[in-house]
Amino acid sequence: MRGFNRCGLKTSCLLLLAMPAVLVLTAPVDASCYTDCRIIEKQLIDFLPDCAVKYCWYHKNPAEIAGGGPLTPEEYAEAACHDLVTVTLAIQVDDLDCGDQVKVYIEPVGQDDWVYLGELNRMAFTDCFGLVPGADLYQPGHMTVTEFDVDPCWLDGLPVRIRLSGNLCNINSLEIEKSTLTVCMVPAPAAVVLGAIGLATGLLTWRRRRPRNV
Repeated sequence: MRGFNRCGLKTSCLLLLAMPAVLVLTAPVDASCYTDCRIIEKQLIDFLPDCAVKYCWYHKNPAEIAGGGPLTPEEYAEAACHDLVTVTLAIQVDDLDCGDQVKVYIEPVGQDDWVYLGELNRMAFTDCFGLVPGADLYQPGHMTVTEFDVDPCWLDGLPVRIRLSGNLCNINSLEIEKSTLTVCMVPAPAAVVLGAIGLATGLLTWRRRRPRNV
């Protein structure tokens, strides 16, 4: 009985030691991060009060990048339904004044209308500078980044359509520097536990077979 307890203790210790290693090995790989987007519509016109100006672009198919490899739309939808997918949208803009307001929308799969995600973060001040090409080359503090948690079921493996909207006096000088869509697969808890047990068993077997010093 004493030998059984000792062996069980060894197995438990090895299992506890194996868990962090498996968690590291099965952690989501950020191979799904895209920093470039294709602008399909961009309108900058002369000042007209209350004139709607929209920026609209697509991100690549999340099913092709989730988990670092190709997935079918069906596989992606199955993973999303089991909360095994996380999606984050990050938009970096230049020169969004303190008093301006720009809203972000996403077009979910299977819907004919846009869904509101939130507003872009603004600068802490307002200035009189206009649009300057390049990444914040001349005026420090003009760059802001806003992140949004996106429902994975809104994507369903299809290209993601994003839109910014605001009246012209808000975004007539706004510059979109970068739009990043990150889609990551989360390992299932059962897979992590089974992996840990397998690793612990292998460590225990190796320990038993290890030659002892005479």
